[in-house]
Amino acid sequence: VRMKMKTVKFNYALMLLSIFFSILGCAHVERYSDPELPDYSVAILTTAKPERVRIATVDGIKATGRYKNQLVREFPDTVRLLPGHHEVVPCLTTKKGVVYGEKLKFYAQEEYTYVINHKFKWDKTLKFWIECSGVDVSTGM
Repeated sequence: VRMKMKTVKFNYALMLLSIFFSILGCAHVERYSDPELPDYSVAILTTAKPERVRIATVDGIKATGRYKNQLVREFPDTVRLLPGHHEVVPCLTTKKGVVYGEKLKFYAQEEYTYVINHKFKWDKTLKFWIECSGVDVSTGM
């Protein structure tokens, strides 16, 4: 009986580990940062003013990377994404710190470049949106 209990616990632990790693593998599919795929098979998300506007998170994961000679710890101004639905949180860097925008959803298509724009509204709130060829393609949450 003891041998069966140990086998069941071991099999249960293996099952949990395999589920964890399969979920981890699926999360990598949602965004793309490795330079292995050519530009025509991924979407590019960039910012209109890279000196101030950055990308804080992509699909709930902190956006980091080395693209256009950026340090790994900085928020990037450009990321490469696999085609599909994505959620992005943009941010604006100021002298006092970082101002985060609301979460934006959009659908990325391969070979397209998407640009995060921003403006200050009359009530001094900050609005971000994502454009493709001059058309707003984002939806706020």
